[in-house]
Amino acid sequence: MGTGGTTVKTKMYFMSSRNDEVSETIITLTHNEGRGLEVIEDVCEAMASEPKDGFIIIADEAGGKFCSQYITECDIAVS
Repeated sequence: MGTGGTTVKTKMYFMSSRNDEVSETIITLTHNEGRGLEVIEDVCEAMASEPKDGFIIIADEAGGKFCSQYITECDIAVS
């Protein structure tokens, strides 16, 4: 995990798009310790951007692309 340093996890919770107040999506970003604020700032900046192709990349493990240099992994859970 990570690239030589200690890592921690930050979770982001999203309510269901079905508006049923029961299910939710949880995004867990693993990142370098002590960089939580920078990660959230980078995520917010990415979400507010207007990319030319219309796609905003927050975390693409397969392609090795992340919106923050501090993110090392991403997990998605839907309940």
